Amino acid sequence: MKVLTALSGAGAVREVRSNGKCVEGKYFRFRFLCHPSDQFSVRIGIVVNKRQGTAVQRNLVRRRVREAFRFVMKARSAELGKLEMSFFVTPIYKGLKVIPFRQVPFKDLSRDVAAFVEKLQAL
Repeated sequence: MKVLTALSGAGAVREVRSNGKCVEGKYFRFRFLCHPSDQFSVRIGIVVNKRQGTAVQRNLVRRRVREAFRFVMKARSAELGKLEMSFFVTPIYKGLKVIPFRQVPFKDLSRDVAAFVEKLQAL
C-alpha cells in the first residue's frame, strides 16, 4: 500500500489552502485537511521559495521533506486511523533571514514532522 502520494491539481491545492487548518513547526508551516475514509492515505504538496537557491537545492529540500513525512507516517499510520489527509507544506522564513534547509539535519526535519503529527492527533 502506498502511504504517500502527491497533492496535485489546482482544485485540491486551493481547497487545502483555503479550508485547511494551519499549524506551525520549527521549520515549516503545515496546512492540512482530514476526511474520514475507508483506508489510510496521505497526499502532500511541498512549496519551496526561490530564496532557497537554485532548482537543484529546492528539489533537495522537497525530497528531504517528503522522505521525513514518509518516515514518520509509515510509523504512525496505525495511530492515525482511516483518514484521507491532504497537506500543504511551506518553509517558514524568519523575517528577511532565510533558513538554509539543505543544511538542516534530517533528524531535525523528522522531529518537526513528528511534532506536527502529534498536534494533529490532539485535534
